[in-house]
Amino acid sequence: MARCLGGLHFLLPRGLCRADAIAFFVLAHAIARHCLIADNPLLYGSVEALICNLSPMTTRKKKARDEPTAVSPVKSAVEELRTLRQTFDAVIANYASRIQRELADLIVKIERLERTEEGAPRKNVRLDAAQLRDLRDMVSLVRRVEVRPEKGRRKDVKKLDTLVGDLHLLSEHWS
Repeated sequence: MARCLGGLHFLLPRGLCRADAIAFFVLAHAIARHCLIADNPLLYGSVEALICNLSPMTTRKKKARDEPTAVSPVKSAVEELRTLRQTFDAVIANYASRIQRELADLIVKIERLERTEEGAPRKNVRLDAAQLRDLRDMVSLVRRVEVRPEKGRRKDVKKLDTLVGDLHLLSEHWS
């Protein structure tokens, strides 16, 4: 079957589906216009994929009784909710691990104040006034936070997240 594209005539192979025919036109047009496909990796990969994926057109035979192709709305809703539940679990697990990691980093940072460079405990630890003030503020902030873990409320999670952020801000300038 002959087709015309941009003033150029192409002989289209028989049995191609519509998408493959369009892809064939693009490929043939690029070749006809002496487009250097190999010089453009993006275009080269696309053309290579087009050549490899050209598939013959298949026709579906009609059966006496075709099964309905539509999925039940109940099954669809249940499947989507299961997916949402898995996504929620993954988000919560990642969020919890991030907060745990930030708290562990804070603990290590504070413990380093009492240790030498080699990791041995210091005798007569002398912290500067700013570090002492920051440590007192940290203890005060942690003691004042009011959450009810048994309720599992979003506002409690937000309070804890804000608290961890504030603690990091207090320790940010330590060496």
